[in-house]
Amino acid sequence: MMGETVGPLKSRIGNRVKHPAPKSTGTKGLTSLGTIKDEVWADPELCASEAHRDDCANGDGCWGDYACFAQLIEWDNGEREIRLGYYYRPHAEGRGWRYGSQMTLSMSPSEAKTLLSEVLSRADWFKSLA
Repeated sequence: MMGETVGPLKSRIGNRVKHPAPKSTGTKGLTSLGTIKDEVWADPELCASEAHRDDCANGDGCWGDYACFAQLIEWDNGEREIRLGYYYRPHAEGRGWRYGSQMTLSMSPSEAKTLLSEVLSRADWFKSLA
């Protein structure tokens, strides 16, 4: 997923992924391999849009566009995880999307359900959307 994507962000379903063991474990050679089975994007229209330029409503405070996603990964050993991450497109550079998640959040489906259910239960976190 590294590098730059020019044009719209496209589905990663079917792409292979790998997670090497964290360096802090001292474990070498243990890399998990898997396939992206499904994904959702927080704002699919943003993924297909052109980069905005100097007419940004945020003016000099604009950091660019952030396209957030969740992916269902099935590892080669049959286990599944949900990965949360984002792509980033700098403001006014005229460049493409870059994988922005240096550290993604991956968890079992049950952990994801528990965490996201708890987040969604916090109505006061979303009061500006009412």
